[in-house]
Parts: sequence; structure tokens; C-alpha cells
Amino acid sequence: MDKKRLQGHIFSIICIFIWGCSGIFTKTLTKSFNRFTVLAIEYGIAYLCLWLFVNHKVHKLTLREELMFFLAGLFGTALYGNFQVAAYSMIPAGIASVLINTSPILIAIFSSIFYKEKITKWFVLGFFIAMAGIFLVSFNSITSLNVNPLGLLCAVMASFCYATYTMFLRQIHKIQNIEVSYITRHTQFYGILWMIPFWLISGDAIDFTGIMTLENIVSAIFVGVVMSLLSSLLWNRAIMAIGAVDSAVYIYAISPISVVSSALVLHEKITLLLLLGIALVIFGVIVSGKKDKRDASA
Repeated sequence: MDKKRLQGHIFSIICIFIWGCSGIFTKTLTKSFNRFTVLAIEYGIAYLCLWLFVNHKVHKLTLREELMFFLAGLFGTALYGNFQVAAYSMIPAGIASVLINTSPILIAIFSSIFYKEKITKWFVLGFFIAMAGIFLVSFNSITSLNVNPLGLLCAVMASFCYATYTMFLRQIHKIQNIEVSYITRHTQFYGILWMIPFWLISGDAIDFTGIMTLENIVSAIFVGVVMSLLSSLLWNRAIMAIGAVDSAVYIYAISPISVVSSALVLHEKITLLLLLGIALVIFGVIVSGKKDKRDASA
């Protein structure tokens, strides 16, 4: 394995641990602040740090390339962020993470539609296994844990938005000599612009009262600097080094990390049926990514 690919795998592993634990800190912030205040903390800190600590080079883009960033910002920052924070505010962090991280299945479906990539028998099998798991997670959450169904829907919509964002990101990575830091900064710029009308329509006030507690300061630094900035930079580097498909394999590990960390830190209740559903979702996502022997040897 060459140095570039090794770095790509290392960056992917770091991102997975960051994202696996991110639900704890996002959930903590949602206990003190409304959705748009959490988003302002998360993306405001990240964008400020990008301008302060990362180079300010600006690329001359074509109208089509600018449109890709415009849409990537909509789906990858504005819509994804809104649905993600809404899900964490309404349902347990572990359950939200499991549903949000079914995105590899949606990425594969979208890739077959837009990039004509082959759908294998393993994908079909994994898809139905994962859907059975999602049904069990949803059924158990509503009946035993009295979870808000709207929160489950928000988690699924966050997964959809992330998969859509990935399709635009694949096009962006084809732009010659474009830097990872610029991709992250320009995408977040459009994402923040998109959030402004959503915020105005919501009528919510952005209020940072209560931020000066140790718990909230640590959570704000984590979601703003570590999750939104560092992981975005590392993930883009990982995709450029090993490709979107190979890096997406690591997403399978986010759910178990999130479930365990949420149970240990937030003391979230875990039932046997919930564990079975989570196991089916994770197993289904893994199976869906398995390749036929002919494809693997090609």
C-alpha cells in the first residue's frame, strides 16, 4: 500500500471515531439551545476557523462548478445539518446515528442511477436486511421507548441528504487542482447562506445564553472544530486518496461506536429488540457493500 492510500485509510478511521462520538456532544447542545443556535455554533465556529487558520486561495470556477458547490452546500450543510440536529433533539443519539448512517445504501442506489454503477445481488440482500433492521429500530423506539416518530423521519432524511451531497462531491473532486480546504470552505459558505432563509422562516431566535458552562464549551469546540472542520478536511482528503467507495466502507463502524458511547455517557436505554434492529442495520449495510467475485477481481 502506497503512502497516499495509507493516509487515506488513517484519515477515514479518525473521522469515523469523531462522527461516532459526535452524537453525544450534539445531544448535549440540544438540551440547552434550539436547533438554529446549535447550527450557528457548529458551522459558525468551523467557518471562522477555516478563514483564520487555512489558506485563503480562491479558485476561478465555471458556472457549472459553482452550481455543484451551491447544491453541495444545500444538501451537505443546510439540509443535512437541520435534519441531523432535529433528529438528535427528538430521539436518542444512538438510534439517530444508526438511521443517519444508512447513507452507504443510498449512495450505492444514487451511484447506480447517476453513474451507472452496477447493483449486485449482495446489495439487494443487504438492502432488505437493513430495511428489516430499520423497521425493528423504529417499531421498538415508538412502542417501547416512546420516541417521537418525527425524529426517526428526520434521521432518515439526514441520511438522504448526505447521500445526495456525496453525489455532488464526486463531481467537485473532478475539478483540476482544487484544494481540500477550499472544497470544505466553499461548501460551508453556501450551506450557511442556505440556512439564513430557513432560520428566518422558523422564527427561532439564536441565543447563546448558557454557553459558558464547561459541558457546553467542550461540546461547542467538538462540534465546531473537531466534527465540522477537522473531520470535513480529513474526509475530503480520504476520498481524494482512496475514493468515495473505499472510504464509505468505514461508515459501517459509526453506528456501533455511537450506540456504545451514547449508552456509556448519556445512559441511553437499550432494549434487546433495539440491539437486534441495530445489528440488522449494520449487517445489512456491510452486506450491501460486498462485491461479486468477478467484480472484485476485475
